[in-house]
Amino acid sequence: MPFISVASKPEVIHSNPYLSWIYSYLGFGSESDFLRFLGFSLLFFLVLTNGTSAALHYFRVRFTSMRRHSLSFRLLKAYLGQPYLFFLNRDSFDFVKNISSEIQNMITGTLTQLVDIIAKTIQIFFLALFLFVVDPGSTFLVVGSVGISYSIIYILFRKYINRLGVERFDAASEISRIVSETFWGIKEVKLLGIESTYSTEYTGPSKRLAKNLSKSEVIGDIPKFALETVAFSTIVVIVLMSISREGSFANAATTITLFGYAGYRIMPAVQALFKAVTKLRHSVPTAERLIREFALEKSAEPIKKIDIKKMPFTRSIELKSVVFTYPGAQRKIIDGVSLSISANSLVGFAGKTGSGKTTLVDIILGLLRMESGELLVDGHPVEQENLRAWQGNLGYVPQNIYLFNDTIASNIAFGVPREDVDMEAVRRAAHMAQISEFIENELKNGYGTLIGERGIRLSGGQRQRIGIARALYRNPSVLVLDEATSALDNRTEKAVMEAIDSLHGLKTILLIAHRLSTLRECDNIFLFDRGRLIDSGTYGELSTRNMFFSNIYN
Repeated sequence: MPFISVASKPEVIHSNPYLSWIYSYLGFGSESDFLRFLGFSLLFFLVLTNGTSAALHYFRVRFTSMRRHSLSFRLLKAYLGQPYLFFLNRDSFDFVKNISSEIQNMITGTLTQLVDIIAKTIQIFFLALFLFVVDPGSTFLVVGSVGISYSIIYILFRKYINRLGVERFDAASEISRIVSETFWGIKEVKLLGIESTYSTEYTGPSKRLAKNLSKSEVIGDIPKFALETVAFSTIVVIVLMSISREGSFANAATTITLFGYAGYRIMPAVQALFKAVTKLRHSVPTAERLIREFALEKSAEPIKKIDIKKMPFTRSIELKSVVFTYPGAQRKIIDGVSLSISANSLVGFAGKTGSGKTTLVDIILGLLRMESGELLVDGHPVEQENLRAWQGNLGYVPQNIYLFNDTIASNIAFGVPREDVDMEAVRRAAHMAQISEFIENELKNGYGTLIGERGIRLSGGQRQRIGIARALYRNPSVLVLDEATSALDNRTEKAVMEAIDSLHGLKTILLIAHRLSTLRECDNIFLFDRGRLIDSGTYGELSTRNMFFSNIYN
């Protein structure tokens, strides 16, 4: 404003007390020199302002990006700190979606918008304050007309925006589920030729999400178009008022220029403020759901990297009167089971689906906490304080081996940083799992061979034996196989069982089987029905005396 005033009316230098004082104090000899001084000062101010704006923009982006990191890391730890039972009731794609995308959506839709709201509010406040000092009446007119118009639009659309936020979260969840299921089961999808089923299923929520996002974006932009009339009408009114008050346009030029410039700065700021508020409202449902997820931090166990000394195990594993019921279930899945397993024996668990054998093994693994009863190792109870020490003795082979797209060595040394992998232990585990010959002689890069996502380049038997090698990498004293051969054909299962039998007498092996033939070499077999241990003995003993055992898998 001072620069425009001096350029249009140089006599302002002497009539304005502030400009006159600067002119005299700095000893200017001519008005043109002072005008040049003001011009360079204005340029310096613009450079300083834009440089500061760029710096503030960097800090804003860095701040919100680091909050994405810290919040996603906190949520990851909250999930990882939950007991195993928690994961039995949740879909894994929920965890992936929340950590990888919904946290970012929440940051973008809430924290970033809050920062923008604060920044734009400050900017609008000082511009309005500046205008108020110059012309209170016109300022009230501008602020009132624009503020009321934006408030009316927001009130009209507030509930609709919130509903769009709920629909966005649900559509994004559905898309995540469909994509995950499609590519996790790509082999079956291609084999059955059901690509069109999943692509069709994807279309619905994807279109809903696209329409949802476009609606929320347009609602944020509506005032920009609708209020142009209000803004220009207000400027015309201000011009007419200024001319009427000053007597001519020339006399009112400074005030009009000032309000024109302020309007040029205020309107985008108000529009950005409104858009930030609508985006914030749209993101509230996402934030509310994630806040409920963060409540899991209260129940999460702390995650620490500690060196655990293995619990001594040389004699036996005992279960005494164990009872367990899944939350919400009516029937006890384990009902007063007591049994004993000798060290270095091969033990089988048999029973129909739902008989409780897998749940009982999960209790032995320390993944599920029993309602009552005891788990004893060499006569010492396994409790929360020494659970990790007991689990240090355990190696586990599930029915479906999770293999990631990395080298064979990294897959065997699961969870060990690449630089810390003990290749001697990898080779020993592969040899015990009877997969070393295949790796060393038939693969060009040996243990450095990339196996593809989920081990897609390996056969089923090879994947299972790598799973066994993984379980053996840490040299456990107990090896648990949970229907580890159920997905294999008879010939491949026989080859895998040969690898398991070679460990007989060297390790304590707990074997959950889906075929009676798998249990032939067991030293003892525990037979379950409806959560109870109904019999035990060798394969020959049970086949002879127990018809239920003979017909169990028929």
